[in-house]
Amino acid sequence: MNDWPADPKLDAGLQRLVDAELAAARADAIGPSARRVVRPGRNGAAFAGLAILAAIAIVASLALRGANTTKPATGGPSASDGGVTSTKPTPTPTSQPSFIPITPADTIRPIQPVVSTTPSPWFRATGAPNHPYDSATLLLDGSVLFAGGFDPEVPGFLSTAELYDPATGKFTPTGSMVTGRVDETATRLLDGRVLFVGGLVTSQTPNSETSSAEIYDPKTGTFSPTGSMGEARQFHTATLLRDGKVLITGGFDVNRPAAPMAFHPGAERQTIRGAMTKERGSMASAELYDPKTGTFTPTGSMTEARDGHTAALLPDGRVLVFGNAPGDGDPTDTSAEVYDPKTGTFTVTGSTVVARASAHATPLADGLILITDGSTDGVKAEIYNPKTGKFSVTGELKVARSSFSATLLFDGRVLIAGGDGVKAGNATSSAELYDPKTGAFTLAGSMTAARSGPVATLLADGQVLIAEGEYIISKGSVLVRSAELYQP
Repeated sequence: MNDWPADPKLDAGLQRLVDAELAAARADAIGPSARRVVRPGRNGAAFAGLAILAAIAIVASLALRGANTTKPATGGPSASDGGVTSTKPTPTPTSQPSFIPITPADTIRPIQPVVSTTPSPWFRATGAPNHPYDSATLLLDGSVLFAGGFDPEVPGFLSTAELYDPATGKFTPTGSMVTGRVDETATRLLDGRVLFVGGLVTSQTPNSETSSAEIYDPKTGTFSPTGSMGEARQFHTATLLRDGKVLITGGFDVNRPAAPMAFHPGAERQTIRGAMTKERGSMASAELYDPKTGTFTPTGSMTEARDGHTAALLPDGRVLVFGNAPGDGDPTDTSAEVYDPKTGTFTVTGSTVVARASAHATPLADGLILITDGSTDGVKAEIYNPKTGKFSVTGELKVARSSFSATLLFDGRVLIAGGDGVKAGNATSSAELYDPKTGAFTLAGSMTAARSGPVATLLADGQVLIAEGEYIISKGSVLVRSAELYQP
């Protein structure tokens, strides 16, 4: 996959994670074309996997790359002169490395500075979480549950969880998870509980993917185990169906044998259906979780193995699935398929306009699906029409970016916030809005901090809570330990 030697002391799953994120770190330094996108929505969790390995000295060879002795100010990098800046954050000492150390040998081209401007009036700071979490889930009472993830300053996979209260703007601890994990999925069930499935854990050997699942009950503020999946997986998707069940698709498990994947790096770097290759660990299987019984049962398999893919519930109750994380280099898979819960089967649908990995699929008010992120140029967006089964081009983003958040607002527009400035190769604070009436994106000011891989949640009052993220400096990747609100 890359030119770093494998450490024979590592289990294959952890080694794949290390390899992928070293590649991602170097790609962030040299530009987006080399990036291996391995995580839906955010890149930080796989960074986390490497960080914990370095922190607990599992990978001795990484020690030679040097320790990162910086951490960001609470709000993250931001300018105050009203213009785009090219400043580097001022480092402050800390006892733990923050994510991936990058040596001069890894930096083929200089790392670009963080792109940040004076915050716009409709973005304002709010309370900050105590740890960097994987997921943020809106609860029925209006509060937001943050759980799962990795904190390099602990260090460890997080079992702690916190609640954000929009009324006070504060984060407070709640019950702890049964198992600390990253790269899990979090799904709010119809009864208001939250299901956490799979991910990466450190308590299992020889592999670290888990089949376990647990439930958070807002009434008691506690987590409890529920049934386990038939297969361990991470980088999977979880979609709440109309009948209350949850569809789990694909993912990665290092113990899985090689499976067919639509991966064809041709002249145009597009997938040619039928030109299938194989990658060890990627999965085509799918399962259903039934909250009434607390059990998982197999359902039909996808038409190809996928990890780092995207899933979205369609208005008629079916589920759109598309995209794939390539073994290395740019995404090449344009294939898509639809799951029908009535038959329990997947069928092929139209192909995406461009190949994507770890993309966003945002259901719009008119039933169409807006597809953003995960492309190599960082600007292309498209629309999926469930009635025709076809993808079509829509307006392009104003700022080339990846690893941003996409949130449907009450007025039908979609807020795009933060991400990696693809051309600049580092985090940005800029935001923009997609208007489905015009099919165009317009600039929407700047956040209080530059954030790559932020977690965004639409609140009950129409505001958007945007938290966490990261940015790159010469010595590694640094967490943004803050949160803010967007007021439409």
